[in-house]
Amino acid sequence: METKHLITMMKTSISDVLETMFYLPLEISISSNWKESGVHEKDLLISKLDFKGSFNGSSFFFVPQTLALDLTSSFLGSDKSQITQEQILETVGEILNIMTGGTFSRYDDQTVFNLGIPEHVDLASVRIKEADSKDIAFVGIDTLDSVSAFQMVIED
Repeated sequence: METKHLITMMKTSISDVLETMFYLPLEISISSNWKESGVHEKDLLISKLDFKGSFNGSSFFFVPQTLALDLTSSFLGSDKSQITQEQILETVGEILNIMTGGTFSRYDDQTVFNLGIPEHVDLASVRIKEADSKDIAFVGIDTLDSVSAFQMVIED
């Protein structure tokens, strides 16, 4: 597994999903980890998706609650006042699913990666995965009003 190539494919997938599907102006951050990214832990939603293929691990989408509400409203075509927390969590999970699938289809279109079901997790769960990882591919995402991140934690 080549991390640089994986990160390049992650960036393309982020752009395809957030810029193209959600019309969200963004810049890919030059940060390569949490400390540099500016992602704030307060009001942060984290979705996790396990995967298995030529390498195994988990992908994570870290998004502030306010941005998650905006994305959900756009995705569902509903007024923000009508959006439930469950809808927000489902949308964040679906965004992660699409970004992860897009990353793998670009990374190696000959290998099958089996994706699990997105789930909402806390930061402590992420830290445990990171501590047990072989490698981490991190991409910071800067939008007009917030900072998010897409990360893959490789187990083997």
